[in-house]
Amino acid sequence: MIRLWPFGHREPAITEEILGWADEVWPARARQLPFSGSLAWILRAEDHPWRGALEESLRRLEARWSPAELGVLAAEPYFDPFPWQERLSQHAHLIPVTVTVLGACVVRHPPPDIDARLEARLRAIFANPYAPVTPHLQVRRGEIEFTTQPPPTLEDYLALLTLLEPTLAVLDLIERLVMGDLDAPVNGPPPHGIGRGAAHGYEVHLGPLNQQVPALLERLFQHGRLGYEVFARAAHCMPFAIGNLSQRADPRWRAPQADLSPFLRTVRDYSGRLAWDLAQDLSEDNYHLLKQMRGLRGNQYLVQAARLHDRLRLGRLVWKDYRFSDGLESGIVHLAAAAVEPASAEEHAQLVADLRQVRPQTLKALLPIAWRARAPILDALGWSHALPLVEQIVSTAGLENAGPLDETDVRSSADPNNGVLDVAAVRAALAQAGDDTARQMLALFRSAQVGARNTVRLIEALAGWERAWVEQGLAKRNQIAVKAFGLLPLERGAEEVAERYLFLRAFAREARSFGPQRQASEQAAAQVALANLAQNAGYPDVVRLEWAMEARLGSAVAQPGEIRSIEGYEVEIALDGFRPEIRVRRGGRILKSVPAAVRKSPAYAELADTIKQMRDQAARLRATLEQMMGDGASLTAEDIAGIQRLPLGRAMLASLVLVDETGALGMLADDGAALVTLDGGRLPLRAPLRVAHPYDLYQDGSLGEWQRAIVRRRIVQPFAQVFRELYLLTPAEQGTSPRSRRFAGQPLDAAVASRLFQARGWEMGQDEIARPRKRLASASLTAVFEFPDAGHFLAEHPAVTSGEIWFEPSHGMARDPVPLADVPPRLFSEVMRDADLVVSVAQRDGAVRLSPEGYQRRGELVQALLTELGLPNVTVDGHFARIQGRRADYRVHLGSGAIHIEPGNHLCIVPASWGTDADGLFLPFADEGDRQVSIVVSKILLLAQDDQITDPTILAQIQRVQQG
Repeated sequence: MIRLWPFGHREPAITEEILGWADEVWPARARQLPFSGSLAWILRAEDHPWRGALEESLRRLEARWSPAELGVLAAEPYFDPFPWQERLSQHAHLIPVTVTVLGACVVRHPPPDIDARLEARLRAIFANPYAPVTPHLQVRRGEIEFTTQPPPTLEDYLALLTLLEPTLAVLDLIERLVMGDLDAPVNGPPPHGIGRGAAHGYEVHLGPLNQQVPALLERLFQHGRLGYEVFARAAHCMPFAIGNLSQRADPRWRAPQADLSPFLRTVRDYSGRLAWDLAQDLSEDNYHLLKQMRGLRGNQYLVQAARLHDRLRLGRLVWKDYRFSDGLESGIVHLAAAAVEPASAEEHAQLVADLRQVRPQTLKALLPIAWRARAPILDALGWSHALPLVEQIVSTAGLENAGPLDETDVRSSADPNNGVLDVAAVRAALAQAGDDTARQMLALFRSAQVGARNTVRLIEALAGWERAWVEQGLAKRNQIAVKAFGLLPLERGAEEVAERYLFLRAFAREARSFGPQRQASEQAAAQVALANLAQNAGYPDVVRLEWAMEARLGSAVAQPGEIRSIEGYEVEIALDGFRPEIRVRRGGRILKSVPAAVRKSPAYAELADTIKQMRDQAARLRATLEQMMGDGASLTAEDIAGIQRLPLGRAMLASLVLVDETGALGMLADDGAALVTLDGGRLPLRAPLRVAHPYDLYQDGSLGEWQRAIVRRRIVQPFAQVFRELYLLTPAEQGTSPRSRRFAGQPLDAAVASRLFQARGWEMGQDEIARPRKRLASASLTAVFEFPDAGHFLAEHPAVTSGEIWFEPSHGMARDPVPLADVPPRLFSEVMRDADLVVSVAQRDGAVRLSPEGYQRRGELVQALLTELGLPNVTVDGHFARIQGRRADYRVHLGSGAIHIEPGNHLCIVPASWGTDADGLFLPFADEGDRQVSIVVSKILLLAQDDQITDPTILAQIQRVQQG
């Protein structure tokens, strides 16, 4: 038996008993301070890691004392912890375990006067709220010394009311507590540095009350004791606790109304009733309480807000941060925000009649706040013709589907759709509203600060009212100004469109000089501006604008094949695949380098600039066509003609497999009038066409045939199409749907992962836990990749662990993940390809690890190349290519390129030394970012003909293996 009590102090026998075996029964983590446990958690969770220790403790105590004795013995030290805890200060780590066991005894075997004991303890705490509930103890952990307070805390005592049997006495005590009967004036001023002189004990202990009161009210409800009077009194004495509870009853926070529990439905009804009672006599004394009643819905609140605003002769109302603002205006804003769209024509008419009883100034102040009731307010104002304009403001700012914590308005973000207006609709709305009403309307929404200020800026730019602001903002790289730049009225036709197009392309290119977050948001701003410019100039989308501008700009510069004479040399722009380059000839011979005399010529500088423009163009075209493949976007006959007007576009399109609306696959014929199938047949061109995704070829059963045909014809594609990794839904994912754990559990370098995500168009938003997101506009979905141990942004910590991937709706209130089987297979594959890239490249150890899909596609590529080259001595086996050479047998890893001479001797070959030009190797796609493929294939080709190796270093290694 451990005895720690000094000088004859007689401690309760039960504490001595617990201390005697606490170290034996309880795990070490439970015997630490600060204490991370909770009696309520342990008792309610059958699988709590400490539940077994608690049950064993109770078993031992119940074996020594009767239930009646045990409850009384435990209650004494539990409700009077100071004496024994202070004397145990040198062994403070034992206190939490002791308190937890004592509390469990009180719950399992409550003494007859448990309600009186608990009420006395609570009254003492609220009467002396600045006094410590338990003693402050000095604790040392290793080299660190700190002060802490052990349990039981006020929160523990309050939680006890939810754990005890709901006897009449216990329910009476809960009722008195929530109605404020246990509150008391604070005795004396607060200690230095604590609080601000709260008047009552409840105010001092807001935190524990906010945490526990909702559960106590629910307990009263379960036993028929929660009437409106009890709720209203609880709200008056604990407004924040009731506010948090009413927030849970707001469908925008939790679930649709039908899914609310009976308790939360009652809370919602009582909150609305109390809000209405307060609104009848709104004053400086009660508007703070009114704002705690969340989830209000109904136009009766709007009418009352209008009457109050009119009667008090108030001015403008401000939405932003109104919950934290003082003044009656903030209460009126809260009422007006409860407005809803009328459910019937009769309700609409009655609401219009009620609103016409107040001043027009009041209606104008309410309109931006009560935008859900925009139609009746506009009718009451005589502004019904402005309804389409309000609709555009609400839609563009994202007000309609925003949750209580969602950001609204156009903003600086990596979302390439944030700020794209429906130009035709906004123009029509402005015209219908008329200049005077439109200006007033936009000013109202700006001044009310409802989260639409930037939206207003964009609409004003389209109207031609913000040109000076936009031009000033461009000089400062203001991203909202950039988005508005594409909307300014065009005064000089196609020439001005081309100028803006070049400016925006340059802006996006210059963004590369900034950090990853700013780079992503600036490039997205440029993309939004281009989308706005495309509509403004009459193009259906950015892609068509780009093709038209590239054709226009290209016609003004030298074209591939055009020869110029510079300083006695023939200089031309030539295409090496999809890469433009300058070639210099003299006497019919191509020179290896450009002579100095040519370099100094202004004509050469012009050609060099053209090369730069063409290479930028090639990168844009490649990215556009690849994106269209992933999205399943269609190409009309006009689109195809537009691409073919560009030399680079014509070359790229001719190298891709296309699919028509009947599902027929083929490549564009030289004359552009037909599709050429695998067997050489011609199919009439039936637009619209799509760039075929590997999934299309897989579904058709012709993927392997197309791979071999591309290699046989030595066609280089602008990106990996037929040799693209294909990710199909697996049985494991069907079992874990709607979440995929395909790439979960990988330790990654956070900074590398962040850069890779941004390069692939993922948004790196900041939240409590960073979750990269990618919007899939063609399916109205958003892909989410979770990193459970990330900080507020992905690269906040050096290392992160990959988690689950899921897809959720991009629009509407619902954010529940959709079943993986409902995600379009093309998009599923592309998202998984992005994830695979991140997980493969961002490994913490610096190694690059291929996924099964990566190994499969690389193996198919190697096999197709070697078959075409007629090398039967090479086979692909899983992650390796096995080579039967004349000097030895080899094994080459398809991922790393590591070589072993069978059975297990490493062979080191440095790429620069083997005499084979890996950069000049034929590959069926122009992927400059994956040189490793070239290196692996070149090593295989070298070893497949090892009798021709002349490098002495390589030969020496092979000979050593042969000799020993």
